[in-house]
Formats: sequence, C-alpha cells, structure tokens
Amino acid sequence: MSTTSAKLPKSAVVIGGGFIGISSAIHLCSRGFAVTVLEKARSGVGSKKDGECASYGNAGTFAPYATFGLNDDSPASLLTAGVKAFFGGSLMFGSTKSGDEDVANPLSFSLSASNASEVMKFAMHFLRNSSAENRVKTNEGLSELCKRASSSWKETLRLAGVNDARAFLEEHANRNGYLLLTKSRFDSKEVIEKNEERKRLLGDKNIWNHEGEGELIGPEMCKQLEPNLTDSAVANGGVYFKDAWSLRAPDVFLKKLAEFALKMKGPSGGSVVIKAGSSGEVVDVRGEQQNDEKAEIVTKSGDVYTNAHTIVVCSGWRSKEIAKMCGDGDIPLIAERGYSVEFSDTEQVSPSKLLTRATCFQRGGFIISPLQSRLRAAGLVEFGPDQPPTASNLLSLESSTRKLLRNFSDAPPRNKNSDWLGGRPTFPDYLPA
Repeated sequence: MSTTSAKLPKSAVVIGGGFIGISSAIHLCSRGFAVTVLEKARSGVGSKKDGECASYGNAGTFAPYATFGLNDDSPASLLTAGVKAFFGGSLMFGSTKSGDEDVANPLSFSLSASNASEVMKFAMHFLRNSSAENRVKTNEGLSELCKRASSSWKETLRLAGVNDARAFLEEHANRNGYLLLTKSRFDSKEVIEKNEERKRLLGDKNIWNHEGEGELIGPEMCKQLEPNLTDSAVANGGVYFKDAWSLRAPDVFLKKLAEFALKMKGPSGGSVVIKAGSSGEVVDVRGEQQNDEKAEIVTKSGDVYTNAHTIVVCSGWRSKEIAKMCGDGDIPLIAERGYSVEFSDTEQVSPSKLLTRATCFQRGGFIISPLQSRLRAAGLVEFGPDQPPTASNLLSLESSTRKLLRNFSDAPPRNKNSDWLGGRPTFPDYLPA
C-alpha cells in the first residue's frame, strides 16, 4: 500500500471526473487548493464504456429552459404513471392530443429482488414531494441552476485559463437553438401557461442572455426549421429557443476542459492532478465518521490520500455509497438512469446532417442531437440502482428516432458499440444532487 499526502496547507479531493467533478476542481484550484480528482474509468475523463461515465452520453445541451422537474405533474398523474411504469406499461406524463404511440416510453423502473424495496421507498418519497407546494420549490430550484447554464461555463473556462471563453465555446458548440416538440398543442392553455411560467422562473434576462426565452411555434414553422421531421413529430408544434447552445461532442469538450485544469497554477500553489482507473476508484473514506477535521480516502489500488480538508462527491449513482462512507448516513438518493444510442455517419449516409439543432420529443422523453459525425438520441428516465442496461429501452430509442425522421427508416442500424447507460443521483424532490 502506498501513501500519498498533500504537502500544501489546503488540499481537496474530488471524487468523480465528469463535468461537475472537473468544474469543481477548477474552482477549487482557483481558490488555492491542491486538488486531486479521482475518476474510476480506466481511460480517464470523458471515456465511455469502462467507466459508464454519466458525462459521456448526454444530449450535450446548455439548458436554461429546463425549469420544470419530473414531479411537475399532479400527484394523481404521477401515481398512475408510476403504476404503469412498474409493470412495464406505456407511459406518458400529462395528456397527449396527437394519439401517436410510436414514441419511447419516458419512464420505467429497473426492478430486481435486490432493489425493489429501495425503488419503491424512493417512489413513495417522490410522490410526497409532488404536492403543489413542493413542485413550486423544485421548479424554483431548477431555475436558479439552469439560468446560469452558459454564463457559468464562461466563468469556469476563464478560471481554467481559456483566454477567450466565448471563442472556445463557439469552437466546440453550436448556437443553432433548441426545439421542444410539446406533448400538447403549442397553442393550448397548458403550453402557453408553461411558457410564461418559465420566463417568470428565469427572471433577470441579463443572467441567462435570452437563451431560455421560448417562442411558441406551430407545425409548419417546426417543419421549416427542421424539414426532416415527420408530420407526426411536429403535429403539436412546440417551443423554439433560438439562442440556445449545444455541444458538438460532449466527451471532447470534457477532455479539453480536463487538459486546461491540469495546466492550472492557482494562488498559494493551487494545482490539479487526475488519477484514473483503480487509482481513482474509491473504496473507503476514513476519519469523517469520527468528525475528524481531515479524512483519508482509500482507492482500489491501495493508494491513501490523507489530510483532505475538502471532499467533493460527484460520482453519479455511486454518490450515495460514497457519501455514506463520509458519514452522511442513508441519504435518499437513487440512480436516475438515462440512455443514448448513436447513428454514425458513413460515406453513404450522414445522420448527423438530418437535424440542425437539438430537438426534444416531450412525448417520448428524449432528445435527438446532431453531434460531430453522428446523431445521438438521448434520454428516458429509469429509476433503479446499478443494474445492466434494459435492452428494450435501447431498442425503443432507436425505433422512435427512425419513426420521427423522414427517410430514416431504412438507414443503417445504430452503432451498438456506442450504446450507453449512465446514472445520475436524484433526490425525491427531483433537485440535482
């Protein structure tokens, strides 16, 4: 067993090397901390298969418009939806006027003999947090986070030493807008009220720079924006966020961010190092449970990181387990599992060119994003601990994507090597952990 001790007066260990982990490391370093990032993926930050990194397979959107939680529907609707989801039935939150059943089921539960009680316990907490009062608290909390979605990135990049943060974003992201295809008609009372409520929640436009301001548009305008969408896809119209950003390749952006972090020289000797694989997989935290001022963090390889003044836990679905090691007790976290599938560009066909902007299909609970050399469909919500991927969810995403895009039903199959499942820690009030 080797022992690694921080030599600087202030040291921090960040457990998890995804977007939140690397961003946390940058901010800590800028405040004079010597930061060690522990990432269990063997290939390091931004990798896919071996670490099941939650930051790899997302839709890549900067989302100031994501102001409503999953618990925003009425408790009765959620209870009905939850019962259907438990038994594998077709599910959609709220009402849908299109009658289109050719979309993925947004919510499911990954149940087994070992996790059924945990999932059901979480479901009951979730329903209790779906009262009108608690839904308001969730939406207000999400809005406070989301409205800084791009401005916070610019600040993080500046701290990391990127001279022109806006130019860096433009190099790695598109500002082509974001199209939300609603489950109810764009001109319905429900959608109009939601759009106005979103503006109210976001508040001061100087913070979110109009990126969360949505314009209600009908089916014809949706088709003008995205001609390759089918009539069924645009039947209800939607909301268009014309100033929204999305990344061309989330994994590439994250790796670049990590490279900048490693080069940082913060005040008082602040620095960042990243340990990956068995050297980055935490198996124990000692000292915190005895209320010691400093803790020891033990990794799978046997390394021991001592004298940690600050521990930041941002390790996806493992956060509950690691937080418990740190003495936080049995906090009510569960894995909110999301899926993505990809269609790669070839010499014969270019799926990435079928859409010009990230497009969300609210009825199905997923987003189709045109990325660098590929088209990604990402989303669905599946509650459950660490379990193998549910094959039907991957198939559902693939078939739904084909049905919602013109001339895509006969395209080559999805790239199964890119099939992805990632989990993020979720509280019953649906605020991010």
